[in-house]
Amino acid sequence: MTLVGLLKKRNGSALVTVIMLLAVIVILTSSVSVIFANNLRQTRLQEQKVQAYYLALTGIDMTLSALMLEDGPGNTLLNEFKWNPSQSIEDDLANKQHLNQTDTINLDNGTVTVNIRPINTDNRREVEIHSIGRLSNTEITNSLTLILEADNPQVQRWD
Repeated sequence: MTLVGLLKKRNGSALVTVIMLLAVIVILTSSVSVIFANNLRQTRLQEQKVQAYYLALTGIDMTLSALMLEDGPGNTLLNEFKWNPSQSIEDDLANKQHLNQTDTINLDNGTVTVNIRPINTDNRREVEIHSIGRLSNTEITNSLTLILEADNPQVQRWD
């Protein structure tokens, strides 16, 4: 058989090869598109979680500033949380339940709900500030809790 005879027998194989190459290219392109879309969605979600975290942190900062703000020489709202040693720490805490406060603050990119309350830990009076940041138009939230000593607010811990 001559070369011309061989080529005549294979003249439909070029079309099959082109269709197979096209199919492979379409599959690879769609796979890359799906991976790219998933990465973009995860990046957006992570960004929103970070924004909610900073909203919650803003709530903590605003509450801490309000507690430390002086309305007279040495007179701060934090002083109301301190233990009155003329009674047991448990009785003093029972008399200070009115200090349990919850407030919601609306900000440009979301809301912050802050709860503040006095607590007793190892015979010490502490103040717990719990803040929940909720990003606008999403269900994304993040919460933070800061606990500080009423007598020494520089002693703090994050829970």
